[in-house]
Amino acid sequence: MTKPDIAILDIPPVLNFRSIASLRERIAEFEVARPSVVIMSSRVPGTFCRGLDLGDSAGELPMFQEVFSSYCQHLEEIQRSCRPVIAVVEGACLGGGLGLAACADLVYAREEATLGLPELWLGLIPGICSVALEARLSQHEIKKLALEAGTVSAREALKRGLVDEVHPDEVSLNQAIEKVARRAKDYTSVSIAALKGLLMETRGVDRSTALAMSREKMDELLQAPETRDLLKRRLEQLECC
Repeated sequence: MTKPDIAILDIPPVLNFRSIASLRERIAEFEVARPSVVIMSSRVPGTFCRGLDLGDSAGELPMFQEVFSSYCQHLEEIQRSCRPVIAVVEGACLGGGLGLAACADLVYAREEATLGLPELWLGLIPGICSVALEARLSQHEIKKLALEAGTVSAREALKRGLVDEVHPDEVSLNQAIEKVARRAKDYTSVSIAALKGLLMETRGVDRSTALAMSREKMDELLQAPETRDLLKRRLEQLECC
């Protein structure tokens, strides 16, 4: 049995134009290399990501706009990645950092993780993050989190749906990651991208439109050589059993 390939996307403690550009380059590389899974994590103890570095462009509107634009594009790149993306949250995950985590397919947190939206306290709003969080929370729940302006614990985040699993130690966390990676290494990139794209594109549309879009996506998927080759192999395996 081949070992799954696990790629690491190092998340910086704060986000600025340079660090976001670096993250985007790495994601583009992973789209070509196609590892089994991509892990978003931080090497800084006690911090996943504290959000955008507002001091880096304070008072400069064009720079703010440039950073926000690049950040938005990066969030969509994570959401549309052709490989599964897992955010591993250890420590503080705030503002734009929470937006990054929310765009991952799975969010695993350690017990000491804290998550929150402090933007209102700064006189701002979590505009971009709110859109990213809609995949996990209702608008009311997002507003409540923003109005609290503090942080919630990993266990509370689990109850609210901000994270998928909370792990007490590194061993438990790594086992969970490896379990997903072992399964995902056999999934085609085209099917993963199709699933993610469909879920994004049908969000908020009516049922009949969503069904029509689903049929179109399935038709496209069945035309892909990757899909046909894997389907043929799987059917042959079933015949042998």
